[in-house]
Amino acid sequence: MKKILILVGGIIGLVLLIYAFDKLTSTGNQIASYDINDPNVPKIEIQEKTYDFGDINLQDVVKHEFKLKNIGKDPLIVTDLLTSCHCTTVVLKVAELVSIVYGIYWPL
Repeated sequence: MKKILILVGGIIGLVLLIYAFDKLTSTGNQIASYDINDPNVPKIEIQEKTYDFGDINLQDVVKHEFKLKNIGKDPLIVTDLLTSCHCTTVVLKVAELVSIVYGIYWPL
């Protein structure tokens, strides 16, 4: 019985921790929706869409910076970043602000 109470308490604690994390990291902003003909719509410009590191060894750590620019009128809001592989991560930098590290499934 004691083990069951500990297990249930652990599960409740984990759920509360996840809920608290979500509330602390949530901006509370909803994603804006625009009509396709709206002249104010944010629009992202990516100068370089791909990059080839060439041959690298497994232990090598390589980095590349992709520059993104909002060429629309309204602010561009980035809410999620994803990678296509477990071996890569992404961080968004805007001026002096730096996001958390994102990976293939979740923020890391």
